[in-house]
Amino acid sequence: MAGVSITNASDAGYPKELRDADWQKKKGTLAKTQKTGLGAVLKTGETLVKKIDVVTLDPASNPIKTMDQLEERLEAAKAEYKKSVMPLQDHMKKISKAANEAAAKLDKMKLGSGKKGAKAARDVAKTADTYAVTLKSLDLEARVAKAKSDLEKKHALAVKNLKGSIAKLATGIKTFSGEPSVAAWGAHIKQNGRSVSNCIAVLPGYKDQFWTKWQSDFKGFDESGLGLKDDDPKVNEKMMALIKNCGAQLKQIAAYKG
Repeated sequence: MAGVSITNASDAGYPKELRDADWQKKKGTLAKTQKTGLGAVLKTGETLVKKIDVVTLDPASNPIKTMDQLEERLEAAKAEYKKSVMPLQDHMKKISKAANEAAAKLDKMKLGSGKKGAKAARDVAKTADTYAVTLKSLDLEARVAKAKSDLEKKHALAVKNLKGSIAKLATGIKTFSGEPSVAAWGAHIKQNGRSVSNCIAVLPGYKDQFWTKWQSDFKGFDESGLGLKDDDPKVNEKMMALIKNCGAQLKQIAAYKG
């Protein structure tokens, strides 16, 4: 649906015409002697836009692994829009009202600086009205399409790499078992195990069937996460138990037909 883009809903995309610094620069010297209250209202708008969590607002801000995760991101984006963007949209009405009132007040000065300030204030009102229209809805179509495209590519790559990753880990297990050590774990198990993890984490059937136990048992195959230390007298015993478990699960993964 058409509406505010992620960029426009960020502090970086916020119109400079709605910033107090721009108003102070453009309103003219004589107009500065008149209290209009517009500056304070503009500052509030700047505060509101900074509160928007653009990462949450963008479902494709970080890579996703499943369609369920994308749905969760969409719900979070909608909630963030309601929480942070809608109040900013409502505030545009206050900015427009304050700017028009400032313009009317400065028009009465009937001096060059007053006219300059009145024009600057009307420009603020016009910008606020236009920006408010862009905030009426959240445009997620392009970002959702990107997230889906990225996920499809990940799925295709995982399908392509799974068989080879399983074979490499199986070979690594055999090599490691011949001479187990923490160094050998890093050389033959860690990265090969992570490669298998990367595949099953994004393939729906494999993820549903194997991921929870696989991740729980092997914790990304990280030595610190698994408590594998050279100074532990039982470290080899621990590693061999892990390898036995890993080999058993790997056979189930290799035999899985989806």
